[in-house]
Amino acid sequence: MTPEELEERVGVSFESRDLLQQALIHKSYSEEAGGVDNERLEFLGDAVLELTVTEMLFRKVPEATEGHLSRIRAHLVRTESLAEVGRSWGIGEALSLGRGELRSGGREKPSLLADGVEAFIGALYLDQGLAVVAELVDRSFDRWVNEIDDPSVYGVDPKSQLQETTMALWRILPKYELLETSGPAHAKSYKVKVVLGDRCEAEGVGSSKRKAQRAAARLALLKISESL
Repeated sequence: MTPEELEERVGVSFESRDLLQQALIHKSYSEEAGGVDNERLEFLGDAVLELTVTEMLFRKVPEATEGHLSRIRAHLVRTESLAEVGRSWGIGEALSLGRGELRSGGREKPSLLADGVEAFIGALYLDQGLAVVAELVDRSFDRWVNEIDDPSVYGVDPKSQLQETTMALWRILPKYELLETSGPAHAKSYKVKVVLGDRCEAEGVGSSKRKAQRAAARLALLKISESL
């Protein structure tokens, strides 16, 4: 993907081509070819992203406390979330990577995608200012913000929450059991059961054991809240 195609996909247009080019140069490439890399822009973008996400959450989640906002922000700017944004932009295909990174699948590495997003945001901030970045952040993170039904639990790992709940109520640790694995190798499905002593049990399904465990934990939490 060319830088111009990336701009079109993201929905922005840089005035400085040099800033855009620099944002897309990974250190592995500059070490082989010489010249600058995107690490300084990544450093700047990290701070700009935190500010714009904070302001967005302050506006869009007025019922959240300071603690809730901090946890939600941490969930949104973590590597996994930024990598998903990077995939939606196609930034992995636009990055200039060294031969070693290319051989090891660098265009799909979550850490490289997340770093690329931060560098792009840092460059865009220098090129066009905070308002343009804030509008891009709103568009890129909107679907996650719209999923926030209860700020008090958003971003909380249901397995951790279930363990805290069961230990506080009954001094019981949840036990997870794999019930079934099905589907072809490229699209496996897992069914897991969580057992809370003789108090409660619940089943969950997911594309990985961890996701199935999280689904089971969510259902167990729901059952516990309904029984109290």
